[in-house]
Amino acid sequence: MLITGIVITICVLIEYTALLIFSEFATLTYNTGAAFGMFRERPEIAFILSAVSFLALLAVCIFMKLKLWTRIGISIMAGGALSNMLERMFLGHVVDWIPFIFVKDLMFNLADVEIAAGALIILWSFTQKD
Repeated sequence: MLITGIVITICVLIEYTALLIFSEFATLTYNTGAAFGMFRERPEIAFILSAVSFLALLAVCIFMKLKLWTRIGISIMAGGALSNMLERMFLGHVVDWIPFIFVKDLMFNLADVEIAAGALIILWSFTQKD
């Protein structure tokens, strides 16, 4: 139940926050591809990768015995993956609006932040005792 709540909360917060920011402040870019624009010419592959990633994260979280913080990290990643998947499903692309400071013309979105944050939490959880 905790995992489902985290996934849904992350996804809803991402989409709600994005709507608020889109309407007022952000420069938007539309990415039909996957990470760093891979498969830009084949958006259906990006969608399939999003769906498989989300389902794999969910399956790992549900069926494997994991530490609490590992589950939380995976849940946060799954919420970000779900958000990107839904944007691809309904819009045909993800909307990136956060500029990456160190690389010119590279943008990302809040779902990408959640995926990275979840990965960091998982790595941190591996350093903790059971």
